[in-house]
Amino acid sequence: MSDNLPAVRGTTPHAREERAAISVRPGSWWRTKKDLKSHHGRTAPAGSILLCTDVEYAHGAPHTIHLRDTPASRSDDDIRRGRPVSGWQMLYDELVSEYEPVSEADALASRDREIAALGYEIGEIQADIQTRQHDLQQIAASVPTGPAGLLGAGDEADVEGRQEMAVRMRESLEQRSAEISRISAEITASAEQMQARSTRLSAYYEERGIAAAASIKPVAAVAGRIMEQVDTIGLYAGTNVAADLIIDGASAPADAPLHLFQRKLFLDEELLIHLLDGGADFEDVDTLFERLRDDPALVQRIFGAPRAAILMQPRRRKKERITAPGDIGATIDRIMREQEDERAFMLVRDGERVCHVTLPDFLSSAPRLFPTPDDIDAPYRRRSWYRDEPDRVIGQDDLGYAKATEEFRQLALMYERFLIMMWGLHDRLGIFGPITEGSGYTNFADPGFQQENFRLVMDDQALIGPNRPAWRDYVKQQNARLRPGSRIVAFAHRLITPEIASHVVSYDSRTHRENWKARPVEPISLATVRRSGADLVVDIEIAREVYDRSSYEYRQRVTKLAVPLNHPSQRGETGYIVIDAIDSRDLDFYLDSRSQREAYLDYAAIVIEVRDLLRAEQRRMRQRSSG
Repeated sequence: MSDNLPAVRGTTPHAREERAAISVRPGSWWRTKKDLKSHHGRTAPAGSILLCTDVEYAHGAPHTIHLRDTPASRSDDDIRRGRPVSGWQMLYDELVSEYEPVSEADALASRDREIAALGYEIGEIQADIQTRQHDLQQIAASVPTGPAGLLGAGDEADVEGRQEMAVRMRESLEQRSAEISRISAEITASAEQMQARSTRLSAYYEERGIAAAASIKPVAAVAGRIMEQVDTIGLYAGTNVAADLIIDGASAPADAPLHLFQRKLFLDEELLIHLLDGGADFEDVDTLFERLRDDPALVQRIFGAPRAAILMQPRRRKKERITAPGDIGATIDRIMREQEDERAFMLVRDGERVCHVTLPDFLSSAPRLFPTPDDIDAPYRRRSWYRDEPDRVIGQDDLGYAKATEEFRQLALMYERFLIMMWGLHDRLGIFGPITEGSGYTNFADPGFQQENFRLVMDDQALIGPNRPAWRDYVKQQNARLRPGSRIVAFAHRLITPEIASHVVSYDSRTHRENWKARPVEPISLATVRRSGADLVVDIEIAREVYDRSSYEYRQRVTKLAVPLNHPSQRGETGYIVIDAIDSRDLDFYLDSRSQREAYLDYAAIVIEVRDLLRAEQRRMRQRSSG
């Protein structure tokens, strides 16, 4: 017996062996040996028969058991409030020590007796209601109708006698009214009891449906594992896997190891294009291929080794795509485009050759090519609700241990599938080059082959890097130098707001969008800061289409707009950066750093503009000095 099997603390190995011989499966029935009480205060009296709805396994053995309480366990208040039948969770050893198995025939016979008892109760309540209804009818029939019936038809002179009769009749009617109210309330209460028992009765038949569904769970689980194996074998055979040659050329030497880069790259962060339109997306994959063909430096930057494999996804974050309210077709198109942006692919380099590999859906969602230590530990850790408390390790005595082992198995399966897919690609298409030649190995799954030929580059973990401030902090440091005469690069669409220039831009509260009545001539421009009253401002050229009555044509009129800096309405993204003390090498860092490029839309357009401006000035200065 494996030491990994769950066990109650203090049990002997012999007792553990005996208990492990007791079979448990979904759809089986179990009887309590004694009165039980849960941590939540629920009770299960001795002799209660409960249905097993699920069994969670750990290391191939039953670990966490799910039982469904009896339909009789719900109180009338539970039924009235719509509370479902409760469930019990326990470790396997708790089950076999506190419950005993019951045959399906005995369990159903017990339920039939409970159903019969409920039916008898419902009949008794119904008979009681009918009796009370008969009592109401008798009371109603005894009540006189009309003034003559109430006061009698005696001599008009006998006024005093009729007054006494009226008092007695009123008292009698009040008693009968109270009796009617009491009987009506009792009928209502009995009706509620009958409804509760009818609902409880339906729960018994619902339980039989749940038992039938639970009984096929083991078969469904086996079928699921078979389909997992089919999908895994299909990866080796190339099912839903396609490889296209992007760049042809010579292979890397046979002894060049295969570098597997852990970190998933993102196409939009690598290309840094369409910066004013939300960045690149899945439609720019061909643009990446073209740049790889034209730029060997980009190939080296992305792959970093002569023989390498990386994961890449079009976008990390969703691209803002505006759709008109109520336009269902546009909404569906936007959702489909977002799904394509999340579909990862693999790029493989072998010397001068580069291939693009299309992945099946169950691999394209992988967060990285192989797991980090945190990924491996995550299924077995439960985060604390409190910041200062450490995460709690999920052990074999935890109810969540079986679920944790299944999460870990799924995690291991995903990365195992990557390996099998690459093995199949090599055997079928040879996209990794002559890596197996002379090695004595033919199997990518062989640990000896992996140790000799794989290099795992753990670039998606907490590593020590350059001690540079984050981009936003860097901008704050530079912008602290702002003064009259400072040179800045201005991002016009961020600086000009409806509060500053309502004749240029306004805000539509219905669509929550800005409407530009005029446009900046240059969205990103170089400007010199000047003082205007108490404000520091820059002049930005604005172009507007105006109608020329003399020529009967629209012409563009350009005017200068004095835009204050640090206006309260300029919220959110950085609208400018002071370039007086910027070194172009600092900007190269923010463009080259993948960790910084995660937020590239906030700064990349400005950085590229500033870098190009500074380099142009440096070239002019060198030309002057050389001249």
